[in-house]
Formats: sequence, structure tokens, C-alpha cells
Amino acid sequence: MKGLSLPKSLNSLMRNKVVLYAVLALSVVNLLGYLTQNNLTAVGVFLVVGYLMTLASKNMATVLLVALVVTNVVVRQNLLRGYGLLEGMVQTDDHEEEEVNNNNNDEPFTLL
Repeated sequence: MKGLSLPKSLNSLMRNKVVLYAVLALSVVNLLGYLTQNNLTAVGVFLVVGYLMTLASKNMATVLLVALVVTNVVVRQNLLRGYGLLEGMVQTDDHEEEEVNNNNNDEPFTLL
């Protein structure tokens, strides 16, 4: 049984060097964006999907394009919500929180 065959026009397009370099540039820019946002989980998803795609296809343009699309879909749908780290999260006791709320109820909020 043969693999999935693409139409000739799409097949020749995916084998074009210009398309490969364009997808490569887009992938690098996207990965740099994730790194500047400190979204290492998205970088990891990209790398894992890219590696798994190399097992399925020899065409690097296809590998990068699928990894790029899957990573963007996962990030945009917030599927990585529970796997990242949240900065600034401080665990407080309920008792301390009640004291802060009781002390600030009488004073209006003013800007200095």
C-alpha cells in the first residue's frame, strides 16, 4: 500500500527550494518568537512534532510546515495551559488574605 499521494502541482511545489527556505524562515521566526515569550513548551512541541514527522516523511518542507501548523494550533487553542509555569504566583494562607481585606475596606483607593 502506497502512502498518501499529492497532486502533481502541490508535489512539485513542496519540492521547490524557494518554498523550503520560506517555510524554514517562517519556522525560525516563529521559534524565536516563542523563545522571546519564554514559551519553552511550544518550542518543545515544535521539536517533538518535527522529529515525529521526519519518521513519516523525507521532505523537509512538509516536516517543517506540519510542525509549524500543529504547534500554532496547540498554542492558539490554549492546550498548553496547564503545562507551563506561571510567574508571580504566591501561595498565601486564607488567614493572611482575610486580614489584608479587612484592613483595606475602610480606606478609599487613592493614587499618589
